[in-house]
Amino acid sequence: MLQTGNISVVVGAHQVLNSDEAWQRRHFIEKAVVHERYLAEYPNNDIMLLRLNESIQFNRRVRPICVDTTEFEPDAPCYVTGWGSITPDST
Repeated sequence: MLQTGNISVVVGAHQVLNSDEAWQRRHFIEKAVVHERYLAEYPNNDIMLLRLNESIQFNRRVRPICVDTTEFEPDAPCYVTGWGSITPDST
C-alpha cells in the first residue's frame, strides 16, 4: 500500500518555480490507487488514481480537463500526458 502522508497535488501552478501565485492551492492525498499491474522497473501501467482530501475549487485559472466521451474497445491503445514532480523534494 502506498503511504500518502507526504504526497500532495498543486492546482493552479502555471509557473512551476513560482510558488507565490495567488491561485495555487495544495491538496493532500486521502487515498491513492496504483494500477494493479504496475511494476517500477517497467513504464507500463504507470498510472494512479488519487482521492484528494477536499474538493478542488475551480475558478478562471483552475479548470477541469476536457474528457472525451468516446467509448473505446477493450485493449485499444490510448495515450495520456502530463507533468509534475517525480520526487518529493523536486520543484
